[in-house]
Amino acid sequence: LPPVLDWEVTDSVPIGQQIQNAKIWLETVENATGKRPLIYVGYYFWKSLGDPKDFADYPLFFARYTSNCPIIPAPWHQWVFWQYNDDSPLEGVDSTTGVDHDLFNGTQEDLLRFAQTGEF
Repeated sequence: LPPVLDWEVTDSVPIGQQIQNAKIWLETVENATGKRPLIYVGYYFWKSLGDPKDFADYPLFFARYTSNCPIIPAPWHQWVFWQYNDDSPLEGVDSTTGVDHDLFNGTQEDLLRFAQTGEF
């Protein structure tokens, strides 16, 4: 699978600098791997950044803990992966806190193609 920018905190870095740092990381990683990275982000965090439009071409790995299909923030129109829970049991995993549960927005063939090409 393509690399993922896990963007969840600002660490008191101004929003403009956060956006610039993310652009640099995404471009550097894409150039190094040949695959467009995903952006992993939650709805409210993304809103706190002001819904920056510069990331529309990056696939979305969306964290939104709900049992209903999530509302997608601008600038995206669809999600590639959706993390719908972060505290569920999983057979075979010994964990006292549970694990993340994610969905892929497609078929198994779509997932294999995405893993090979990074295109969704």
